Amino acid sequence: MVTAKFKYLLVCETAQLLPDNKGGDAVMILQPIMKKIVPFVPTQLTFSVAGGIIDLEQNSKHMVKITMTDPNGVEKEVATAPIEVGVHKRKDAMGMGQIGFEFRNFEIYHEGLYIVKAYLDNVFNMEYSFEVLVRED
Repeated sequence: MVTAKFKYLLVCETAQLLPDNKGGDAVMILQPIMKKIVPFVPTQLTFSVAGGIIDLEQNSKHMVKITMTDPNGVEKEVATAPIEVGVHKRKDAMGMGQIGFEFRNFEIYHEGLYIVKAYLDNVFNMEYSFEVLVRED
């Protein structure tokens, strides 16, 4: 039995699910965030977390959980969502799914490395990190 898993995880300015020319959906990702320079901390950021999952079985249910760990090592759950997979309609997209979460005015308290982790059915799958730096004047 093949286990469903994340194939990619990305923090970006925005991610949108759009219809493609094959009757399915495509994800448009704008400006991946690797480093964010802010005027001061604490501050607020707006960003999206996008991910792709493969090996999803037909007629299955899953739970996605996203956590964020701050530079002090404090991990906090920031999003959860159920995924329900129906019958695969397109052979070229069998077993694949996209997820996206948008965070508006997310509070950032510290300068340093932030780690976003993705869990599928409470099993850690993948992480993505980005850095927050305070602008030097």
